[in-house]
Amino acid sequence: MTVHAIHFSSTIGPGVAPTERSYVEVYPAFEFAKDSTVNWPIAKNFEFVNGEVTVTGLEDTASDGTTVSWVVRHVFTNGRGGVVGGAGPQAFQFKPGAAATVEWTDSASILLVDVVEPPEFGPTFLEQTRELRDETAGLVDDAQQARDEAAAFGGTNNAQVAGMLTGAGPSRDALNSTIQQSVGPLVSEAIANDSTIVARVDDAVAAAASGLITAGPAITPYGTSITQGVGGQTPWPAQLSALSGRTVKNRGIGGESSIGIVARQGGLPYQALPAGGEISATATPVTVALSVIGDGFSWPLLQGPTSVTGTLVVGAKRIPGTLAIVKPSGNPTTHLSDDYYTFTRTTAGTAIAATRPSAFYWATADADKNDIQVWDFLENYISETWWTTRGLADLKAAENALTSASKRFLITTPVGSPSAAKTALIGQLIATYGRRVIDVRSYLISYGLADAGLTPDAEDLSDIAAGNIPHQLRIDGIHLTTAALGIYARLIYERMIELGWLPPAADTVPAAPTGLALSNATKSTADAAWNPSTGAISYQMRYRKTGDTAWLTGPATALLTATIASLADGTQYDVQIAAVNAIGTGAYSATQTISTIASPLLSTAVGVAPALAFSRRKVVAGYSGPAYRLRRSSDNAEMDIGFVGSNPDDATAIAWLAGAGGYVVKWYDQSAGAHHFTAPTAAAQPPLFTAGALITKGPQFDGTRALVGAALAYALGSATYLLVANGGQGRIFSENRSDETASQYSPLVAGSGVLTRFIRNAANATIINVSTAGPAGFDASLSPVQHQFSAVDTGSAFATYVDAAAGQSNSYTRTGTLNPDVGAIGAVSRSGGLSSFFAFAGSAGSSAPGNIAELVIFPGALSDTARHAGEANQKTYYETP
Repeated sequence: MTVHAIHFSSTIGPGVAPTERSYVEVYPAFEFAKDSTVNWPIAKNFEFVNGEVTVTGLEDTASDGTTVSWVVRHVFTNGRGGVVGGAGPQAFQFKPGAAATVEWTDSASILLVDVVEPPEFGPTFLEQTRELRDETAGLVDDAQQARDEAAAFGGTNNAQVAGMLTGAGPSRDALNSTIQQSVGPLVSEAIANDSTIVARVDDAVAAAASGLITAGPAITPYGTSITQGVGGQTPWPAQLSALSGRTVKNRGIGGESSIGIVARQGGLPYQALPAGGEISATATPVTVALSVIGDGFSWPLLQGPTSVTGTLVVGAKRIPGTLAIVKPSGNPTTHLSDDYYTFTRTTAGTAIAATRPSAFYWATADADKNDIQVWDFLENYISETWWTTRGLADLKAAENALTSASKRFLITTPVGSPSAAKTALIGQLIATYGRRVIDVRSYLISYGLADAGLTPDAEDLSDIAAGNIPHQLRIDGIHLTTAALGIYARLIYERMIELGWLPPAADTVPAAPTGLALSNATKSTADAAWNPSTGAISYQMRYRKTGDTAWLTGPATALLTATIASLADGTQYDVQIAAVNAIGTGAYSATQTISTIASPLLSTAVGVAPALAFSRRKVVAGYSGPAYRLRRSSDNAEMDIGFVGSNPDDATAIAWLAGAGGYVVKWYDQSAGAHHFTAPTAAAQPPLFTAGALITKGPQFDGTRALVGAALAYALGSATYLLVANGGQGRIFSENRSDETASQYSPLVAGSGVLTRFIRNAANATIINVSTAGPAGFDASLSPVQHQFSAVDTGSAFATYVDAAAGQSNSYTRTGTLNPDVGAIGAVSRSGGLSSFFAFAGSAGSSAPGNIAELVIFPGALSDTARHAGEANQKTYYETP
């Protein structure tokens, strides 16, 4: 900031010569004068010399770095203090680099600007402006003090806060009345002069009268990957923000134990000893030794960021800078013997002696000390003794780091497998901290499935009996699904309300959300987003085909986004969203519409009628039958499931299953030949729904399941296969002799990263047995990624393609007798005989574990153009690589 003087003629505007009955005034532009956060003086020094004016003491920038606009005016009085006229006003700013004394006519030094000026001049108005500014600032200070005092008592009761401001006010109305009385005359005066002052005062009144109750500090969770979020699931801090309407800062870093987390939080800061016992005067890295260097489980800055800004406290000095890890040998996630740490001060200064370890505080720790904190500290540990040697001590250190008088924090218990030490620690936590502890794992075991709307299956029941969170609420052994993380967030939200840290939920249903927007339509899905509704705990969507009267139930979520699935392709839908709280569901929003993408049928794209066609979607033009027949596990009832447009009618299947498993009894062939494949026994039926939830990649074969029907492909003489599947080693489709002779035709076999085909005649002689490279992960373990496969058998050559990329082509000669009569999908080898296959005593390694979404066989070798069209159609629909 530079202080200037400005020199000018007295003829500003119309011009009035300076006399004893006039004066020149320079004051901050009106928009600065009304801002209670900038304490600028109203008048500046000036003097007259031979009709010229010089004004001194003019700053060019405010303390917050903003450029100051000044207003000049020349006031003519009647000699008794009354203003009778004047010249101006004129506003200006000093340009950067302007000289100490500036001439009014120097365009290189000053910039003329517009100013909003009240319609009357005179000291009376200026004095009112100053008083209004000071009064508003005082109200804001009082409001802030009252809020801090309310926080110290741990409550946000309206009467309590009102009493703090008024000394006796029993309600928010009394508080508001008191404030209005104190600023009322000023508001009235301001109305006549400038409406923007009114808005400023109204803002202050609103902040004092209601902001104390509804506004508050941010919520800051510190923790592990449970807090950070993994696996594409929506982290619970994001869901807590949507629930509470508060800012939630996610400070979760995967892989850390409590000692590393509390170091970040500020309870146990790193102790850094600079090499050479000195912090350099220059802003260059200095090697430091950290006395808290790790706990055998995690090392500083190996998880999360590799460098962090903060403050090194050396004696009585606070030195801003950056702490970083240096890894000469690389390997960013593993501690190596040559790793070391450096501290780099932010700005150069004088060298500072540092011969003792000095505390380094993360910048975020300082920023978070007044927040409501949630601590997921205890998930990661070295051994069982960690719970008793570190757990409570680290929590106490974190508590001591909080500066808020009420020390508002919650502790969440570990969600991993139980142990005696862990159970004992949880008991200690509850005994020490009471309702500040949320036992998330126990709640999810007892109520999680019901809260998520899921029906427990056999694996869930086994998990619950073992004291583990049900598998439907986990994505692996420890990390949780979005639905479970939503419950995690809700438990925290409700506990904060219970403890008085958040305002209670409304006693009426929330208003309809606004801003519903639909986007990213595919053939069967569409995304939705909307604005939050005050007091909402979750949101419920509904949709219908445009023109229908009945609504279908859509996703329920605590987030502000959702994806609607199982839509028909090429169809327009109406969509609405409603907000939900503990009272009930509010009104639905205005309707928005979106159309799904229309995808052509596979047979239409290829231009050839198939000989066999098995798919969850409709692939043959004119086919009017069902897609498949399901068996319901709860009562063994069976039902045919058809199509909605060209998509499977999954909604009908899910409603009929009512949470039970769904197994494919029959997969209908959509070709004109109607060669339907069925499971020979209930144990052979592949599941398509687990606990009422769709297995999206198609019927799942596990090495003991298959669907069989009449043999056909080999008899065609030549054929083209278009397949969409994921899985592991085994036969996807093959044909065999039911009388156990050696005849075998297996055009689609997966194994150990390769795609194999072979033909063996009745004399057990191999005609062809060749392999081509398969996609990554296509081996004995289930691959999570679907791929598109093609195979072309001309009768004398066999070629394979993976995701439309050419593999190998091999010539062969058909010899001997080959007359298979049984075909199988998810086929099992005839090793041990087909009778053994039907009893599932054959070689499981020869079956095809995985999911098969679509298998379509065309007679003859398709042209490259037709095959490319079919591959593109499958890749578009199934979104394969």
